[in-house]
Amino acid sequence: MKKKKSIKSVFKKYNTLILFPLGTVILLTLCVIIFGLGLDSKLFDSSLEGYIFDVNKNPITGANVCIQSKCAVTEENGFYELRNLKLGNTELTVSSDRHLNLVEPIKIESGVNKLSVELTEATLANVLVTFKDIGGLQVNGFQVKLDNIELKENINPLDENTVELNLVDKKTGIYKLIISSDYYVNQEIDLVVEPEVENQYEIYLEPASNFKIYVQNWLDSSPIPNTNITVRKDHELSTDENGTIAIDDFSIYEKEILFNKDGFLKQVHVLKDLNPGINPDLTIKLVPDGKISFAKETPLGKQIFLSNFDGTESRQLTLDGENINPWIDEKNEKVYFTKIQVEKAGVVHWVDFLGDETKIISTKFEEPARKVDLINYRKDLRIFLRDIEGVSNLVKTNLDDSRESILYDLTDRELNETILSQDGNQLIFSFVGKNDSLKETEGIYSNNIRFNRTTNLLKFNTGEEKRISQPKAVNDDGNILALTLDGELFIHNYSGEQIERITNDSIEKSSFYFQPETNNITYIRTIEERKELVLVDPLSKEMKILTQTDTEAFDYRWLNKEIFNYVIDGELWISSINNLESAKSVGTSVTL
Repeated sequence: MKKKKSIKSVFKKYNTLILFPLGTVILLTLCVIIFGLGLDSKLFDSSLEGYIFDVNKNPITGANVCIQSKCAVTEENGFYELRNLKLGNTELTVSSDRHLNLVEPIKIESGVNKLSVELTEATLANVLVTFKDIGGLQVNGFQVKLDNIELKENINPLDENTVELNLVDKKTGIYKLIISSDYYVNQEIDLVVEPEVENQYEIYLEPASNFKIYVQNWLDSSPIPNTNITVRKDHELSTDENGTIAIDDFSIYEKEILFNKDGFLKQVHVLKDLNPGINPDLTIKLVPDGKISFAKETPLGKQIFLSNFDGTESRQLTLDGENINPWIDEKNEKVYFTKIQVEKAGVVHWVDFLGDETKIISTKFEEPARKVDLINYRKDLRIFLRDIEGVSNLVKTNLDDSRESILYDLTDRELNETILSQDGNQLIFSFVGKNDSLKETEGIYSNNIRFNRTTNLLKFNTGEEKRISQPKAVNDDGNILALTLDGELFIHNYSGEQIERITNDSIEKSSFYFQPETNNITYIRTIEERKELVLVDPLSKEMKILTQTDTEAFDYRWLNKEIFNYVIDGELWISSINNLESAKSVGTSVTL
């Protein structure tokens, strides 16, 4: 019991001891806060006063005296006073309309600090600024600031077309003149005031227009963010993530806007009929950066040309002869082409993008003209029909004619159609026999060029009414063949022997191509004397008209999966599968 009692006593004793220091801490903390506030208040318990004189000890009235954000204006006797200043080193700034500005280092101590300073008289000059509407129209309201000080009483209308700003006894130097208005383009001008000269300025006000610009990809109308837009030589903007930008405060007299985006061709858009206020939105479609090459008729024959996708920067690369079948090697900046020889095989050349250097690749110039001459420049591959003394062969060689091999013996056979796949891996050809012993071999064949292995894809019907199908195109994968039979379009899948009808259009003489990277087929058909370029999906049979014309001369080529070009009566156009209405003209007198 004693032990228990003593424990309680001890607890009671130390409980008091623990609470006492805690109260002391709180009291001391409050004292520190109050004392600190008192000390902090003394930081501002200081002032500065004095007089501002000129060099003749005359007081200067209306001078501005400032220490940081605290300012005072001198009285008639030149006296100023600044209160509640922080202690320590700082700067005193003194300015006057008729005197040179002064910046004086100073140390502020507790209590009243005194400092009087002397200002040197400045050189003064008069300035006349004339404002006119650039179109000679009546001048509407606008505001003028000089170094962020608004000027009102100095602005006077001279007539309805002219407003004058008179500045008398202005210190020489450079000022920022700011002109702002809801009607005119805002301007910032460096106003230079010089001594002993007539400081006269004439400023033309430009009525402002406002509109939105939507920048899109010409291929598919998707927005192009972060496009650089130059609306004046010194004014650059950028589109947002939606390819949009609002153009405000834009002069109606500006006639063009420059658009610049990596991966796209630079475009200058010429502006027309802008009015003060809000104008219709502007949609700009940028063309991807790319090159096309084509053959064009000139007084010196058919020459090879190179241009951007949209036809700009067109450059003639060859100067003589008849040149055909150009192909662009963008990586090495070369264009390959074939120069036609009279009664001789064509000669392969390349020329650089500038047209400065041309090189002959072919070495056998005396070969006779070829009925078949298929070239794949990328694969260094050339396939042609050689017919000598009744012996006919399909021959494979490289472009410089240094390595030859026979792909198929066509002796006593009449060759109908030949197709070289885009990747250069497959040759498709068809033939009929010249005698009965070869009738069973007639049909469409495929030759694997790499391994020189020939396969019979399709045999011709040898019944009473022979039906001869003609191969027209093969897809990129080399496993689907487009062919015609009795004026109808069919496809043949290599995995089976059956052929499937796609359309019954009259297309015997059409140009057939597979859309790159797809199994869609394009061809030209004639409907009521109107030619149409048609794309068809062989699976769904869905058709789409890409372009149409009433003219007879019509041809086309695919440049990539999305872009194709076509020629109508010698005029070359480039178009996108996703934006057919925005086809662009590239050149005239062109052949493909």
